Amino acid sequence: MFDAVTSGAVSMDMRLLVSKFAGKDEKIRVQRVQFVPGGSAANIAVGLARLGKSAGCLGKVGDDDFGKKLVSGLEAENVTSFISVVEERTGTAIVVLTPDGENAIYVLPGANELLSLEDVKPECMDTRIFIQTGVSGLSFETAKKNLRRAKKLGVVTCFSPSLYMLKRPDVKDMLANTDILISNRKEASTISGTNNIEASFDTVSKQGPRIIIVMLGSEGTTGWFNGKIFNSPAFEVKAVDTVGAGDAFVAGFISAYLDGADYVTMLKYGCAVAALKVMCEGARPLYKREDVDRFLRENG
Repeated sequence: MFDAVTSGAVSMDMRLLVSKFAGKDEKIRVQRVQFVPGGSAANIAVGLARLGKSAGCLGKVGDDDFGKKLVSGLEAENVTSFISVVEERTGTAIVVLTPDGENAIYVLPGANELLSLEDVKPECMDTRIFIQTGVSGLSFETAKKNLRRAKKLGVVTCFSPSLYMLKRPDVKDMLANTDILISNRKEASTISGTNNIEASFDTVSKQGPRIIIVMLGSEGTTGWFNGKIFNSPAFEVKAVDTVGAGDAFVAGFISAYLDGADYVTMLKYGCAVAALKVMCEGARPLYKREDVDRFLRENG
């Protein structure tokens, strides 16, 4: 049995470092170009594996060089690959970054939109927790059925959605089959219809989730656990690159959840992993469990 299986985007990130974002009709020189593995499902699975958890990743890539590199990259990180290959281009994200860590992301979903039920092996449900991340197209329909199936099998379900998913009326079916909901401020507002985070907990909890987490960036996180609200401030670090910070938080939070930690520790551990991520480039920082533990000892 796996500790966690993730499902969602498995993408190649094309990172463009620029001095500033271009304005309308403005041309900006690109200072550096990098191609690095990304995609929320893959990032979270790799993060969990680096934290000592057994992880699998369910997704779809194209029959191209990017797809091959992404699959081999997961396997090199000790993540079990449940990745199917299709004659479509591999999903790609164009990530534009400025020196102060700000970013703008443009996404070409490609194969990420084509996951079908036929791609989902029975072993994917042999897990303590099933984590569904943001998808679109056919993969959205498959995600709905995967959460429903996992819930029926008694697997703990975690949903970290995208805004696209939340704007669809049938996302309610996914929320009804969600145990743990992790979103950012804008996503939480979309789900609840209010900008008041604490007020949103009551509304969202009635739709299914028993644990609700809202990531607030530099303000930390707030969480609703069985009727009680807990908060954890963000660690004060110099942000170099915030891409993947949310995925890092999810990996840290779920790792602590699997360890049986208390609610405050879960939030704090997620914030610590996210802090380590934003201090370095790339969506997947090279941290391990001992690095997180050392960071927490040094930073309280």
